[in-house]
Amino acid sequence: MSSATDKKKAYNELLTAVYNQLKIIATKQLKYEDENHTYSRIDLVHVVFLNMVDKNEVDWKNRATFYGVAAICMKQLLIDYTRRKLRQKRSGDYIKKPISMR
Repeated sequence: MSSATDKKKAYNELLTAVYNQLKIIATKQLKYEDENHTYSRIDLVHVVFLNMVDKNEVDWKNRATFYGVAAICMKQLLIDYTRRKLRQKRSGDYIKKPISMR
């Protein structure tokens, strides 16, 4: 088997092993968000999982570490989403230009 095939198989096995618990964490994270939130529970799980899988610098000591990092990542995604939404509501993405005094 090639290295790419091995990597894909390991990825699928990991996702299968942790998917249900990540959905539970996502449900808890979204509990305090607006019900019309753009992120669904599944979106949150997939975005976080994809971001975490390629992290070589994290020392995954055990499942608790993995799920703890996942919960923090989900919360941070939701916070960043809210900040973007509030920024657009307040000022949008306009660029401030200095007024020239002639």
